[in-house]
Amino acid sequence: MKTKLLALFLLAAPPTFAASISGVWARPCLVVKGQECTIEWTRTGPMAGQVNITLWLAGGEQAEIANVPNVEGHNEKNWMVPADLPTGKYVIRVSTADGLFHDESEHYLDQRGLVFVGGPYGTVTLGSPMSYAWHGFGLGLSQPTYHDLYRNGALVGRIGSNDMSHSSGCGRSDGWIVGHLVDHNDDELVIAETVPAGSGYRIRVSNSGGGYFCESDAFTIIAKIDPGRFKAFSKIPGHILVGPVPGCPMCGEMQLQELWEFFESSPDVQEIQLWHGNRMLAKLLERGGAARQRASRRIEFGNAFAKLRQGGAGFELRLLAAGGKLLGTQAVVLSLQPH
Repeated sequence: MKTKLLALFLLAAPPTFAASISGVWARPCLVVKGQECTIEWTRTGPMAGQVNITLWLAGGEQAEIANVPNVEGHNEKNWMVPADLPTGKYVIRVSTADGLFHDESEHYLDQRGLVFVGGPYGTVTLGSPMSYAWHGFGLGLSQPTYHDLYRNGALVGRIGSNDMSHSSGCGRSDGWIVGHLVDHNDDELVIAETVPAGSGYRIRVSNSGGGYFCESDAFTIIAKIDPGRFKAFSKIPGHILVGPVPGCPMCGEMQLQELWEFFESSPDVQEIQLWHGNRMLAKLLERGGAARQRASRRIEFGNAFAKLRQGGAGFELRLLAAGGKLLGTQAVVLSLQPH
């Protein structure tokens, strides 16, 4: 009987990762002081029925719209922009009143500019297709943009060009085959896979005069993995449980049993790291004198802990060989166990 009741409870209980705030944005494309704008966002799943909307400039809070209704689905708030706000690139943040859920986006106020809104992060593989996107504020629709690849601040080469914006929006997107460069004068002349594997890469989108530009987060390019050599990589767990840590609300106890099984059967792998975006959270396993087999490990997730509540996506395992050489990466979903 107890088993049946437990099964019914598990089926009836809502998943802990169902709730999120997403899609924060503002209209019109160029928000102007002293005029009305519309801030929008999407609520998914159970959470507080009110949000606070804050505007941040250079890390300092400039304005707050408190106790805004937050219904399931699409939400909008019309707001008269104060005429005395400083000009600049703002972060617009929508947070539930209890602080458990939030999302944010960048937007210009009374100023022209470019914002990178979608593209590579973490690691990407040579020869794989990917897309990236930007928004242009107050820069027109048909002005050309140029897209260049940088590494540690130095220009590597051009990867494409496009118009500033779709006719129906504030920007647009483009595609790239990782590692390919194009001729500066003719995008049709592609130089295939001339970019070396390594870290510190960014994509920069600039306007035709070069006075405005935006950049992606830093990312790492890795070589294609030889499937014959790394068949064992298929044994890496794609889903790992994380338990609560009493007294540390931003910590989790990550279960390592399955990862140890893979590690012990893969002599080429000397270290396994846990990453979220461009931040390494922990060295999970390593060989040598410091190696010690443990069933679990306490991880201080910091701001990334919110992603555990929202489903645990966006985390990555990095596998390193001797000398710190990157062998490959594996996306992993971390499931937060309830108290």
